[in-house]
Amino acid sequence: MPKTSSADFVANKNAQEKQPRWLYKIETDTNPLYLTNEPGGITFDGNLFRDDVPIAHGGIGENIEGRMDRVQLLLGNAEREIQSLLESDDGLRGKKVTIWQIFADDLAADSFLSWDFTVDSVSSSVETIVLDLVWQGDLLSRMVPTKLYARKDFPSAPAPDQVVVQ
Repeated sequence: MPKTSSADFVANKNAQEKQPRWLYKIETDTNPLYLTNEPGGITFDGNLFRDDVPIAHGGIGENIEGRMDRVQLLLGNAEREIQSLLESDDGLRGKKVTIWQIFADDLAADSFLSWDFTVDSVSSSVETIVLDLVWQGDLLSRMVPTKLYARKDFPSAPAPDQVVVQ
């Protein structure tokens, strides 16, 4: 079922000069990390998104098969906070990462897109940590089989001679 968007969302998304805000939530074993690259931080959905850890990501797009491409999330490692999380939390592998793209100045409005990813692999250097994210819809990497359904698959369905057409 397609998502219906409010008029506010469409107007903000299609504005000529609008830089979207990016928010990131990284699940950990203890407390989730809420990060943004917005100066001063942002409060969104009751959570304070910090700006003290530099963060960025590669583009979010689809491949020719309609699947989400892998996304690389880059985190600054100057304070070593993220490095200590990697060491204590199995490298964050398998942890959920949510990315929001917000178009409105009013953060309470329904003017955002969001994606859920899972950390697949991690690499780190002295200055940067790279989380390789995979879209949660691709975790199984399987095609869903199709099936021809018969009436016997739905025991509550009436027999054809019991159907009343008005």
